[in-house]
Amino acid sequence: MTELKLDKSEYDASYDLSKTMFRLVGLRLTHNDPPLARLLWNAFYLFEAMNVLLAMFLELIRMKQTARDGSFIELFTMMPCVGYLLLCAVKSYKILYYRPVYENLINELRDMWPQDAVTKEEYDIVRLALVRLRRNIKGYYFCTLALFILLSAPPFTGMIKQAMGQEVRLTLAFSYWFPFDPFIRGRFEVIAVVQTWHCFLALGFMLPTDALFWVFLSHITTQFDLLAIRLKKMFYVPLDEQLIKEYPLAQYSLECDTDNVEYNNNDELVKIHQKKLVDIILKHRALIRMSGVVENQFTFSLLINFINSSIIICFCGFCCMFVEKWNEITYKFFLTTATLQIWLVCWYGQKLLDSSQGIADAVYFSGWYNVPHRVKSFLIIIFYRAQKEVYVTTYGFSVISIESYSTILKTSWSYLMLLVNVFQK
Repeated sequence: MTELKLDKSEYDASYDLSKTMFRLVGLRLTHNDPPLARLLWNAFYLFEAMNVLLAMFLELIRMKQTARDGSFIELFTMMPCVGYLLLCAVKSYKILYYRPVYENLINELRDMWPQDAVTKEEYDIVRLALVRLRRNIKGYYFCTLALFILLSAPPFTGMIKQAMGQEVRLTLAFSYWFPFDPFIRGRFEVIAVVQTWHCFLALGFMLPTDALFWVFLSHITTQFDLLAIRLKKMFYVPLDEQLIKEYPLAQYSLECDTDNVEYNNNDELVKIHQKKLVDIILKHRALIRMSGVVENQFTFSLLINFINSSIIICFCGFCCMFVEKWNEITYKFFLTTATLQIWLVCWYGQKLLDSSQGIADAVYFSGWYNVPHRVKSFLIIIFYRAQKEVYVTTYGFSVISIESYSTILKTSWSYLMLLVNVFQK
């Protein structure tokens, strides 16, 4: 049986993008900073968070003025940005306030990383999870980077065209309220730079918190899958006319780690399996507890995320239909990024549901019927606990899964059609 080795550096690398982006906005994870350095980093974070809140406050004032003037089209174009800023503030706050909880979760999952040689099947499960995680995070990263460029580019392209002698009207990237004329030369350039910085901060708060959630669920679900493989391969069942070698149970039985030894009052083998099952029970309980930690830390921000995503998708769809020209792509890309973000959240939520249920399936599909009662009692404990799904919710309102993704799209479509009907009338 082929055995391979997994390097812990691959586990650490899965957090690299989140840690790098967090440092840019003043948050540091898994760093033992001295008190003064931590105070300075926290002050840096509060300074940048206040700038994000300032941007949201200025846009809200402008929205109020716009609604009072009856310019509803302009009001609809401002909705996605305000919702995005609100979500950034909510998501980043818990990272700072509960930093030790996140660090402890990272370290616990690192300790669970396979240290001994693993089989090819286990190796493939881990490698596939890591490849998929890197692909998803990088895809979301490049979508977010492209969105940042599209949102912040208009003021600078206008200035470049004016410098080249073209008659163009200068526009700001975002609709802030100002107590003065922002289009006076000198002021305009400063405001354009500040708004670009605010846009970067908003995306810098959003991207690493989403990535951290996906990393946590990816590693937890991978550990569930590895436990399922261990259970399937734990018990040897002799091949006969009913269990032929082509059956999956027969294949797992041939790969059993007890060298095809049958029980036959073998007390030593019973003790070995009892010890292994105790280890599985403890790991299973630890994974359930860690899933609960993820639930506690992300559940409120996920509720805001789901509500906000429905609104963002709705208003971005409206802007794509009635505001933006066919050859303009800013709101189309905003819509794509928002849809991708909520899809990945729901996909990893579904993966947690499926992998936690896979433990019960692994017990059922193992050779449980060929073991003594003393071993079956341990399997019953695992089986009954694994039948209760492990999941993450939106503050208890709904379970995060592919079904909830479908609900968000249906809700957004309903809002959009209502908005279109009102607008056309």
